[in-house]
Amino acid sequence: MSGYYVFRSLPHPRQQVPHPSDDPPANHLAEQLTARERDYIATVNLSLSPFLEMKTFA
Repeated sequence: MSGYYVFRSLPHPRQQVPHPSDDPPANHLAEQLTARERDYIATVNLSLSPFLEMKTFA
């Protein structure tokens, strides 16, 4: 769980995908959260992969 706090302090990548203005706000927020979550998971997976392997054997 120690890696969690490290990545919480990193800035989220900005979304550069243009959204149609007629989208309901709820859908827009859900889309943004999903994209942010995907980026977050990708960042954690890429950066923590060696540490996760070490944790498995420890």
